[in-house]
Amino acid sequence: TKQVGTSFSASALELYAACPFQYLGQRVWQQQEFAALEEQLTPADEGDLLHQVLASFTGKHLHSKISQLPLEELEQELESVFEEVAQKALEQGKIVNSLLWQAEAPRLLSMLKRWLRYEYKDQECWSFTPCAVEWDFSSKNGKPLHLRLSDGKRVSLNGRVDRIDSDGQRVFITDYKRSHAPGGKDLAAGFDVQMPLYILAVAGLYRLYNGASGVAGGAYFVLKDGERKSFLLEQVDNKNITDNKKYTKEIIQGWDSFQSFAQKLIAIYIENIYAGKFSVPPKKSCSEY
Repeated sequence: TKQVGTSFSASALELYAACPFQYLGQRVWQQQEFAALEEQLTPADEGDLLHQVLASFTGKHLHSKISQLPLEELEQELESVFEEVAQKALEQGKIVNSLLWQAEAPRLLSMLKRWLRYEYKDQECWSFTPCAVEWDFSSKNGKPLHLRLSDGKRVSLNGRVDRIDSDGQRVFITDYKRSHAPGGKDLAAGFDVQMPLYILAVAGLYRLYNGASGVAGGAYFVLKDGERKSFLLEQVDNKNITDNKKYTKEIIQGWDSFQSFAQKLIAIYIENIYAGKFSVPPKKSCSEY
């Protein structure tokens, strides 16, 4: 229990959901694979760079619609933000300035511009506008989400939400993914912990300080594909957001059912961790070896 602690992040719980034994190795035994800095950008570094650009750009346009501005002007602004973030990463040694990077940079910028064109048209379709980026709920800033386990023990849940939109009453969560995102099947099977945790946190913490009446839902936006996978708790006035309840209809029947599902899912994983249940048999992404 001392080694595990009482604070859990969405990424840690998803690691446990996918492979309990890998959680034991990485989070409890603290055994990490060593990797020397390579010229080719790793998926993690690439995702971090994309997230920084999106947060910086969107943060400059909170509570407003970019669809009211010239698209060409916005593309130039996005390109400038990308260059600033990339230059900082180069100076910090997170990126190796090589021929590989010079070839990768245009691909990443093209991906971001595709997102911008999607965002530009999407904002014309509904009344929601960005109101927060990189919203942090954690013990570090004194605002973690607390959860009681079945034995009465209180644990802290931490995370950082990429983006929150609002229509003045309700809020909607967006999390950016580089190449793939969980679907309804993963949510129903308990492999997607991030979206349930983020929705609980926004419902329990963000609303208290910002006066929103409820959480309409959330979505993963896959940058590689320029597509959004949504989970709606309430209907929203956006024709681009479709609610696929093929796998989640038993879970998402409204706020009460979703809250109960999410709290039980997270509590069971944490209780299993405390109980030392680190099974070896493969689950979602457990290697056979």
